Amino acid sequence: MSIVTYGQEPVLQFEHLDMSDGFSDNRINQVMQDQHGIIWAATKFGVNRYDGDKVRLYPLANSITIYKLQVKGENNILVGTDRGLYNYHKEKDRFELYRPVDKKATDTIFNQKIFSISISNSQDFWIGGSTGKFYFIQEGKKNYSFNACRLNPSFPNADIISLSQDRFGKIWLGTSNGEVWSFDPRSKALHPLQEIENYYPISDILVDSQSQVWIASLGNGLYRYNLESKELSHYTAKAKRGESINNNIVLGLYEGNNERVFIGTDGGGINLYEPIKDKFTYFKQEDGEWGLSDNSILCFGRGMHNVIFAGTVHGGISYFKDRMSVYNVSPHKLAFETDKQGSRILEDSQANLWITAGRNGLRKYNPQTGEVDIFIDDKNNEKDLSGDIILSMMEDEKERIWIGSLREGLNIYDTKEQKFISFTGKENLSGIYAIEKGSDGHIWVGTTNGIVIYNEQLNIIKRLNTHTCEGLSNNRITSLYKDAKGEIWVGTENGLNILSAEGEWLESFYTSNKDNTSLSGNHILSIQEGPDLSVYVGTYGFGLNRYSRRDKKFERIGVQKGLYGKIVRGILIDHQKNIWLSTNLGLSRINNDTISNFGIQDGITPFRGGEASLSNSGRIYFAGNEGLSYFEPESLHQEISQPRVFFTGFKIVEEEDSREIEPSGFWDKQGSDILKLHADFSLFTVNFSSSNYFDLEDTEYFYKLEGLNNEWQALNKLNSITFSNLAPGAYNLHVTTKKGTEEPSIHKANIEFLVLPAFWQRREVQVISILLLGLSIFFLTNWRNRNIKKQRDDFKKIVAIRTREVEKEKDKAYKNELELLETERQNEQLKQKRLSDELKFKTEELTNSTLRTVHKNNLLVEIKEDFIAEGKKHIELKKFFDQIVGKIDDSLAIDTEWKQFYSIFKQVHPSFIPSLKKENPSLTDRELRLCALIKLNFPSQQIATLFGISLNSIKVARHRLRKKLKIEEGMSFEDFFKLKGL
Repeated sequence: MSIVTYGQEPVLQFEHLDMSDGFSDNRINQVMQDQHGIIWAATKFGVNRYDGDKVRLYPLANSITIYKLQVKGENNILVGTDRGLYNYHKEKDRFELYRPVDKKATDTIFNQKIFSISISNSQDFWIGGSTGKFYFIQEGKKNYSFNACRLNPSFPNADIISLSQDRFGKIWLGTSNGEVWSFDPRSKALHPLQEIENYYPISDILVDSQSQVWIASLGNGLYRYNLESKELSHYTAKAKRGESINNNIVLGLYEGNNERVFIGTDGGGINLYEPIKDKFTYFKQEDGEWGLSDNSILCFGRGMHNVIFAGTVHGGISYFKDRMSVYNVSPHKLAFETDKQGSRILEDSQANLWITAGRNGLRKYNPQTGEVDIFIDDKNNEKDLSGDIILSMMEDEKERIWIGSLREGLNIYDTKEQKFISFTGKENLSGIYAIEKGSDGHIWVGTTNGIVIYNEQLNIIKRLNTHTCEGLSNNRITSLYKDAKGEIWVGTENGLNILSAEGEWLESFYTSNKDNTSLSGNHILSIQEGPDLSVYVGTYGFGLNRYSRRDKKFERIGVQKGLYGKIVRGILIDHQKNIWLSTNLGLSRINNDTISNFGIQDGITPFRGGEASLSNSGRIYFAGNEGLSYFEPESLHQEISQPRVFFTGFKIVEEEDSREIEPSGFWDKQGSDILKLHADFSLFTVNFSSSNYFDLEDTEYFYKLEGLNNEWQALNKLNSITFSNLAPGAYNLHVTTKKGTEEPSIHKANIEFLVLPAFWQRREVQVISILLLGLSIFFLTNWRNRNIKKQRDDFKKIVAIRTREVEKEKDKAYKNELELLETERQNEQLKQKRLSDELKFKTEELTNSTLRTVHKNNLLVEIKEDFIAEGKKHIELKKFFDQIVGKIDDSLAIDTEWKQFYSIFKQVHPSFIPSLKKENPSLTDRELRLCALIKLNFPSQQIATLFGISLNSIKVARHRLRKKLKIEEGMSFEDFFKLKGL
């Protein structure tokens, strides 16, 4: 059995509440959590109530001092002050001076200083007052007053500032002058604890579950008195570290789980006593998110779900979870530097722990002696460790430690000879992320360039990479694992492989976006065979996979199934067959498909490059820049109490105003009052919170609104809900909560509310309206029937008169219609005649224009021929005549006349050319002109003159045009144009 040494200390992670959260002061004199989950805290300004959302201050009186805060029953809060005893009235939502049934006792008992309160049962309680007076208060019954000076004349005239009841019914009294007395209510006997010699005030008394009385003094340390053995122990700050407290001013005491006692000091932080180790551990103020906020602890308060609240002098409230026993060896003891790189841990056959130290080499730690051996690469010493960045470790059958480094190759340390072994080829390897023993005793070393296999004589017998091992997915080896069949599972940066014991490739696996039964990611970090022989595979960024050998499929395990970490660096199985995953968020445990996540708040830091390790004794170790930590998996108990959800505020937005309602009247499950919403409300917002303040970030909420939908609806992590447009009627809102993959809590917050109908929606108004409507319909029907009969007679007379008038009008209208038709016919004839004349005119104009052009061209041709003839006669003038002939040719080629021709032609035949071009887009402008002239029935000779070419050329052009238009043989152009509708 391992012996816990001086260097191994438990870990507590603190969260904080202070003025930044709305508290009236950072000095918290008293703090506690009630059964609904509300936190109550006393400051010099009064009592603060915190519901996870906001703080409400209840001032008691000016300059009042609060000595004690105590929960009594479900809805009552007792407050002991220097001006009497106050209690909380839920119905009034305020604190008032306590009013017992016996009114006469008010002035004598409850208006004096009340220093201490001890609850006897759910109704009755003890209170300690000034000058030796203390009282037993019974709800609804007689109250008992005791004067210690009369019970025992030797009792000093001192205040009773602390008070506690043991399991035998005795009351232990601590006084302002440092004495401790016990009182037996049955015999009325009051006796001093004579074993104690102390003159400092007794600030607190705790009777623990082992029948030990712990006595805190304001200057003389701490006492422990065993009721059975009568043995007294005295702890002061003068003792050796770990054997006693670190400060003699003790302000508060609290018993946690596993019989541990938490001790609040003035300047020494929290001292923790663990009876199983008979050792004290100190938790002092630390900077950062998870450290204790102040070293002066005024009080402790019990919270729900294993949470302990500590009120401080300057740091508000620090609270922590007393759930998990995580112990730590400080980084200083291990000579760790501030490197954020996580560590890998190997337990050797001698129970020594080999711990990688980031970029600072390797450590060997002996848990029994606390001795640490440091291995660092000395560049001038070839016989020491090679490489300061260690990535992997493994112990072989000869008790040799194989050590893989990032850049400096492979190291082998002989634990028997206590020296590093020199062998061939050690420097040629790099990036050794994995080392595994094969079934034949060979050692597989995974590198960034494939796998190297060594025999027991340290000789390389085989190299496996993508060239020598066909099928291997990648050379960058990230993990190696030998399964129950002796096959080697090989994880790489790009896929997962299975190799035989001889190194032959068997199978590879990759991710596929189209197949959700494939790997979730290709970058493999860890591999482990489960208890059922399924294979778990951790990836970089894509969570966990579980491979079923029977189905040959992967099951993806991620956020949807409760695994919050996406980078799974390590997988191990503890002695209870639980699966533990080292992730980027901490540790996750899989127990019967239920996943629980543990992070910084549980003392588990995120894994940055390292992974957790299981020792032979069953401990789980992990390390990093915070040092070496460990815990016993069986000490991790599941929460028995489930979180409660409670309302923190109601807001109703109405047509003209909005109102906020204090939910204190609805803390209990019955919720006797019914909330009423007016008909003109537009929004109804309900805010709520969970009693589990330590895990609020992981808390999910669900609601069900009876009267609208009887199904539970998920709100995820939203702690409010808003309703609108609700129909008039009665509703019952239920809200519950859960954490992670746990089942929803059986505790529910309920509120009944009523949406009032509008005036016109009220039943009595609707009944009266229906009656009035019925009577109105009856009278209206009678009146209507009488009027219908009279109107029918009048209508017959009118119809007869109108019939005659209509006949006359019809005759008259018929004659007018005939005249109108005749007029329209004449107008249409005139219009047709006008259009015919215009067409005739345009046709004649077009013909004349074309003939003029023909005449002009004939004249130019004759002149041209004359000039050519004269040029032949007069050689000296031939050049001059040729210039004139060229200008005549240019004139014949100018298209200005054709533009005028087209303008007139389009007026006569507007659709001819566009339709022709649409029918035959390949027609040229010259061919279009030819078609237009043919359409006007121009003879070929005139067309030849217009184009300035011979008659034979026109015949050739007409022939080519027929082919282009695909005119059948024997069909004229005129018939073709008619056929095409041109």
